[in-house]
Amino acid sequence: MDTNITLQTTHQVLYVPASASERHPRLVDDLITLEDGRVIGRYTRMTKGELSSRMKTELLVTERDTFSRMQDDSYVTDPRLITEERFYEAFECLPPLRWETHLGVESFRFMEHSCGDITTIFARIGDQYWEFEDRFNMSRDALAQKVLAAANAASAQHIPG
Repeated sequence: MDTNITLQTTHQVLYVPASASERHPRLVDDLITLEDGRVIGRYTRMTKGELSSRMKTELLVTERDTFSRMQDDSYVTDPRLITEERFYEAFECLPPLRWETHLGVESFRFMEHSCGDITTIFARIGDQYWEFEDRFNMSRDALAQKVLAAANAASAQHIPG
């Protein structure tokens, strides 16, 4: 292979879409354009068709930023009730980030991210404790509203806290 080939970055990626069996899309390769106009994977040096055939799966192309948002979205979850013990275990595990109370919802964010901008968020309303995955930078209003909606839904279903 000629190592002096001029490459042009496309800001696009090849990925395997999420499916019923795989909840998260999977990045396969960044795309580059060669001098002759062919588009190949930066690391695999294969075209979309070649990679798709080798992997025996459908591959899609999208902008890198779009893929990152799509991947982050696949990790976002609804709040789920947890025990008081789980809440305090997480609180004491690493320094809590953005520990605050807003609209009656005490919350903090886990220091470690699970994927991209996604982290685990813990919240408390009275004697109900909640855990969910969402964007680290979600606003305090959005966080409080999400937990309050889950708490209202739980009380409507008479789920004990």
